Amino acid sequence: MGPSTNPASTSPPCELPQQKKDPFAGETFVRIRKLVRNLPTKTVIRRVHESERLAAAGERELGFYLREVQRRKLYREVSCTSFDHFVRLRTGISEKKARELVGIARALEKLPVIDNAFSDGLLYWTAVRAMVTVAIPQDEQEWVDFARMNTVRAVERRVASSKAGDGPREKPFGGSPTFYPHEFNASPELHQLIDCVFPPGSPQGDRGTGGDSGRPASRDGSGAQGR
Repeated sequence: MGPSTNPASTSPPCELPQQKKDPFAGETFVRIRKLVRNLPTKTVIRRVHESERLAAAGERELGFYLREVQRRKLYREVSCTSFDHFVRLRTGISEKKARELVGIARALEKLPVIDNAFSDGLLYWTAVRAMVTVAIPQDEQEWVDFARMNTVRAVERRVASSKAGDGPREKPFGGSPTFYPHEFNASPELHQLIDCVFPPGSPQGDRGTGGDSGRPASRDGSGAQGR
């Protein structure tokens, strides 16, 4: 008897249902380099720098693609109801870390000079993370130049004393101070001391009169932001 022409007879007796293809499935396993003890000093130091760079580049790349997932709502395609749900279910990092990396990625979209300098290996990732909190397109080149001439700690200190748009140039008298309002009950002795230091009628002495004393103020008291 010749081969049957009945299509059903050529089918396997039992077929498993096709699973929906995961658009995020792929080759995700990355093997680390072989770890070797007792290498020469120069080689160990070089490996430290190389490993730091790999870790930094990994955070930048991770933030970039997490930003894609968030911006395009790609989490919906893998049965996640929100970006945070995606982070919890599909990654090994915390939601706080994911939001931090996405925030940096979002900031770097508007700061191509800083982003390119990091990509070219000219900046430490720690410095980039600090600078994006205050840098704007008009002064990002100044921040890159400052970071390349100073330590990461110096960059962090300058960022801590700056506001968005200030730029990294040193401010006279340490920059514009920020005043914070306080309300408390003072003893007669403390009240007398405060009146001696901040007499009534002075800007500092007229607390609690409805003024915007909590707003960052410039050296001349105008409350201007930046230079």
